[in-house]
Amino acid sequence: MLEKCFIGSIILYKKCRITFLYKIMEDIKALYNIKYSITHFTIKFQENSQLNIFKESAIRGIIGQILLKKFCIEDMDCKNCTFKDNCISNNFVGMKLKYKPSFLAEEYIPSYMIICDDEKTNFKAGEELNFSIVFLSQGIILIPEIIRAVISAGKILGLNKYKYTLKEVLNDRNDKLYFDNKLYMKNIKIRTVKDYIENRLEISDEITMIKIMRPFRFKKEGKLATDINEKDLINLLTKRILTLNALEGNKIDQLKEYNLKITDKEIAWEENSRYSNRQNMKMKLGGLIGYIYLETTDLETKKLLIAGELLHIGKNTSFGLGDYILY
Repeated sequence: MLEKCFIGSIILYKKCRITFLYKIMEDIKALYNIKYSITHFTIKFQENSQLNIFKESAIRGIIGQILLKKFCIEDMDCKNCTFKDNCISNNFVGMKLKYKPSFLAEEYIPSYMIICDDEKTNFKAGEELNFSIVFLSQGIILIPEIIRAVISAGKILGLNKYKYTLKEVLNDRNDKLYFDNKLYMKNIKIRTVKDYIENRLEISDEITMIKIMRPFRFKKEGKLATDINEKDLINLLTKRILTLNALEGNKIDQLKEYNLKITDKEIAWEENSRYSNRQNMKMKLGGLIGYIYLETTDLETKKLLIAGELLHIGKNTSFGLGDYILY
């Protein structure tokens, strides 16, 4: 009888372990089912214009102002607004998570990233500026209104008060989303992070270096970090992935162990700043910039790094911060 109970316990243990391992594999499989859509904007200045190097803040600011003017019915008091969960203006500032991971203090996060690689500061009338917005998860629904907001902002506010017209908006295959005053909704293309990872691995599965394009900005023990180690990098990546899964409504219970080794670093602090119209104050957006050299042979760790290349990591990703390229 005791022998049968012992054997039964072993069988039950094995069944539980198999179920547990299957759940981990399913979580890993679901981990990258995060939707995204890439949009490329081209604006043409109507007058000589002077801009900052860091243009993402100004772009976000004018879009936010137009949406607030267009949709607000509660005296622009977003914090106490009865309709904030369904308001397009508030959803642009931050979209409500479908569930809140334990490591997050807030339950609203921006569902996009604005990226502008053009560091030119002086533009003549007729010259163009290109920038991209990557819409994430539930934020994809905002695309038509954001395009309309960019059009309106050019006429009403301008970029740094300099008037412009929206020339065109393209998707990631260069199909037109907007051109000649027409919006082509059918050309909004929705991908998943899983697609991005698979395509990236087909090109190369070798990863030996991270080139930080926009500052990594994150806190350790309540203070902005001035260095980064393996644990920091893994934490930033996993938190970003889990947060976006929470926006999707995908509750991930378990992650595997990730393995990488930083062999060398060439990093320094770079300071940036922006002016917040909502908070009526100047805000600093500095962080780490440079190169991180690493070793990893683990496929799941490579997938995590590739996902971060698309999604960015750390604080203020909506301004394009936390952007990097893998080599």
